[in-house]
Amino acid sequence: MGQWLKGRIYERRGDISPNGQFWLYMAMKAGKAYSAIAVVPFLKAKVFCSHGTTYEGGGVFTDNSSYLPCGWCDPIEEYNSGFQRSTELPKSGGSLCASSWTADTLRLSRSEWTAADAAPNRGKCLQKPLVNGWTLQKWISEHEEYRLVSERGTELDGTTWEWADWDSYGNRLVWAQEGKLYGARLKAGGLTSPTLIYDFAPLQFTSIEAPY
Repeated sequence: MGQWLKGRIYERRGDISPNGQFWLYMAMKAGKAYSAIAVVPFLKAKVFCSHGTTYEGGGVFTDNSSYLPCGWCDPIEEYNSGFQRSTELPKSGGSLCASSWTADTLRLSRSEWTAADAAPNRGKCLQKPLVNGWTLQKWISEHEEYRLVSERGTELDGTTWEWADWDSYGNRLVWAQEGKLYGARLKAGGLTSPTLIYDFAPLQFTSIEAPY
């Protein structure tokens, strides 16, 4: 496991490089917000920018060595990182991107999420086609809620899931719930019995120094 942060990491503002070696994150610590690029799964910055508030920050990778910041100032520390700052939006292939883009918008669009019709008092709806006629819906307001909807009219409630997405490598649905990560196959009739992938609940803080 990686390092812990005594603060908050904004899960909708970050990204992982295509090769899986680096991640870009936005965090708040001691009342100050900043963005950084680090080696997975550590926090020690290779690129660092302090921007004070949460109105800006975060971003996405455009390739393994380039990143597009969301409203950052110029990085104040780069540590000979080899990363280049991009000024062009990455190709998304989806319908979520707009002039007022966010890291979450681009990352989800790149992962085949598309905008769906919103419902009153439920916020924005995104959807992703899966297999066997199923679609995964993500409702975003103050919190995220998930639901599986079948072309046959069946709905499966995922409101207890804290996160969910499709694992294309394992050909299964994966979701987080009560500190645990689960996975299950998705048949025409619904989900098979879930398999526990990892239980994060027993983990406790351990001081780890980044090896770079």
